[in-house]
Amino acid sequence: MALAICVPVTVENTTKYLTVPIRFRLRGPDESKLAIASEMIREAMKSMADISKAKVILLCDSWYPKGEVLETVSSYENLDLIANVRSDTVVYDLPQVTGKRGRPAKKGKKLSVYDDFSFAEIGRYFIAARTVMTNLFENPVYMAVTTTNLDNRKGYRLFLSTINHEKLYAMFSSAAQTLNNDSARLSWLLPLYLYSLRWNIEVIFYELKTFWSFGNYMLRSRNGIENFINILSMTYACAKVIPFHDEFFSGFSHFSTQTTKYAFGEAIRKELFLAQFVDFLETHLISLENLHDFDILDFFAHSS
Repeated sequence: MALAICVPVTVENTTKYLTVPIRFRLRGPDESKLAIASEMIREAMKSMADISKAKVILLCDSWYPKGEVLETVSSYENLDLIANVRSDTVVYDLPQVTGKRGRPAKKGKKLSVYDDFSFAEIGRYFIAARTVMTNLFENPVYMAVTTTNLDNRKGYRLFLSTINHEKLYAMFSSAAQTLNNDSARLSWLLPLYLYSLRWNIEVIFYELKTFWSFGNYMLRSRNGIENFINILSMTYACAKVIPFHDEFFSGFSHFSTQTTKYAFGEAIRKELFLAQFVDFLETHLISLENLHDFDILDFFAHSS
């Protein structure tokens, strides 16, 4: 299980989101994925306690919006959820004022995502969205439904947001105008755009396994594997963040994390080689006479 944070950065007057891993956990035989996820979320929220009025949005797939994770989301006023949910999630209309005596209904009539949502064709997708009630939350939520074929009901995907799209657009309006995504500028599609950032965590997994040696680990204990992946993720995060943290390395902001890693690795390798070479000279007291065929200035020039 992994937790990453998406940080908005500006590159050539365009707002992009930098996804940085902050923690990895392996599940033990007697541990619940929901309990681990809830604990990781609470730890992350502690680190944001000093940020005044920080709005945090949790992005997750359909496995997590249930039980302890939903309880954790509900326990923080500044934490909202945008998640993919099961296609069989029961959806209700908003409660209607009937004027009849007695306790008013908490939910309206049961809705069908196939028949009661108005779809618009955007690109190769059919997309619909409206505010609804669910059994997951007491309060209304914003739900979007997407499909590539209106006749294939097994292909429908449901997305839920605990924060209304208009409120989201008010928060991200300046960013939305510069996003490299025309659909993100439509306020009612903004929750879907933000959810798409969750895919970046899959990219992190791929890059760590392919380019950062995690796929070749030779550890057997759970603690060893967990510590190893967290150390890798720290170095990976540093390679992603440093171009935006130090102006000297700002040129790397246009390159992949692997390019930054290679450049830093080459610099470290040359530094270590030079240090070992100088140590070799001092240790063995090699006389200058034995170096008449070695151009020391040329060595330094190629090592700088």
